[in-house]
Amino acid sequence: MVTTSSLVAAALWAVGVAEPPVKIAVPDIAAVGIDAGVGKLLTELMVTDVSRIAGLSVVTTSDIVALLGHEKDRQLLGCADNLSCMAEIGGALGVDYLLVGTVGQLGDTHVLTLKLIEVKSAVVKQRGSRTIRGEADALIDAMRALLAEATAVLAPAATAAPPQAETTPP
Repeated sequence: MVTTSSLVAAALWAVGVAEPPVKIAVPDIAAVGIDAGVGKLLTELMVTDVSRIAGLSVVTTSDIVALLGHEKDRQLLGCADNLSCMAEIGGALGVDYLLVGTVGQLGDTHVLTLKLIEVKSAVVKQRGSRTIRGEADALIDAMRALLAEATAVLAPAATAAPPQAETTPP
């Protein structure tokens, strides 16, 4: 059965109008038992990397706070492990997906997790974790590997190799 929306989509594609981007909210990665700055920095890198992927539109923590207000932000921080809570907040934001993560340390091993949640169905579409022994520098590569796995679910053709480290000239 052909629906009106599929006819409109086909007509727009035929005249060269691109589909609207997939909206993905990226709240701050929760730092568990380590400095919160580690989670914030990893989040900033992740937001930058996601924003470079064609077909994705990113909503950041500051966007979330502005749209939902301080009380909902608190709720967001308190419901990182509750899928229905996260889906409710994602629905309020008008996003298609949430990309949520945690970073922590056990002894001298860092643990990084990332979940891609489809808001409409409140289902985790991709879940991954990495353990990094020793120095925290490898967290960046681990985050980018997990991000590549998650975004491959959304746009397999658009997902490229993780960006190289950026440096600014002295």
